[in-house]
Amino acid sequence: MIHEATRRAIEQMAQQLPQAIVLVGKAGSGLTAVAAKLASLADAELVWVAPERKEQVDEQDGTISVDIIRRLREQTRAALDRPRLVVVQKAHTMSQQAQNAFLKLLEEPAKNVHFVLLAEGTDAFLPTVSSRVQQVEVRPLSRTQSEQLLKDNGVADSTKISQLLFLAEGLPERLLTLARDETLFGRNSQVIVDGRELLKASGYEALQILDRYKDDRGRAMALLEASMRLIELSVAKTADERLLRRLARLLEVHEALHRNGNVRLQLASLVV
Repeated sequence: MIHEATRRAIEQMAQQLPQAIVLVGKAGSGLTAVAAKLASLADAELVWVAPERKEQVDEQDGTISVDIIRRLREQTRAALDRPRLVVVQKAHTMSQQAQNAFLKLLEEPAKNVHFVLLAEGTDAFLPTVSSRVQQVEVRPLSRTQSEQLLKDNGVADSTKISQLLFLAEGLPERLLTLARDETLFGRNSQVIVDGRELLKASGYEALQILDRYKDDRGRAMALLEASMRLIELSVAKTADERLLRRLARLLEVHEALHRNGNVRLQLASLVV
């Protein structure tokens, strides 16, 4: 299932495929599904490009080996009678070297070869890459679409549907993953409960909640995100200066954790 605005964009693009496209969306937004839909609309062959087992994305440096892109150059030299979409997954993690190698691919285009970059953001792209690709935003599903997707996949309980809608934020891959994995769903649901309790607690009670997250950066960030979303829902109805200040503080700590700040110290600072 794809957001209607995204669907219209790729339907128009499929009529005359550009040389290079970047599909941009959050993790879990269904980038691969959108790429597959584009290939279907354009009656194009689909080729996936991802790091090999020994060339996994380096999570610390955030890079994909330039050798992958160089090999891709060898694989796309031949002219084709039928359109081919070469889909580069996790394109936002390409190093500058890999991006420069990709630019060389664009400078020597083969007939009927088109590139689709899947990215969670474009900030890491070189300006020369950004200027050569047409961007399509892969939007989250509407609430109605999300509800229908859950019902189509056998989720009927209204309480669980509400919880899943909150947790997934319209991201179809995340929505289905949570719906199918009870352990993961339970763990994420607890984060929401703790995020709500954190907003009510102070002093020792708040420290008790934060203590459960001090050893896991990812879960700590998820806790803060849950609290921030709950505040955003509240202030959307009624502006509250106190809540806005709380939101700003949570955002500061979240950004500090994103920059690899000390998890225990940053969480503790919320109570000081």
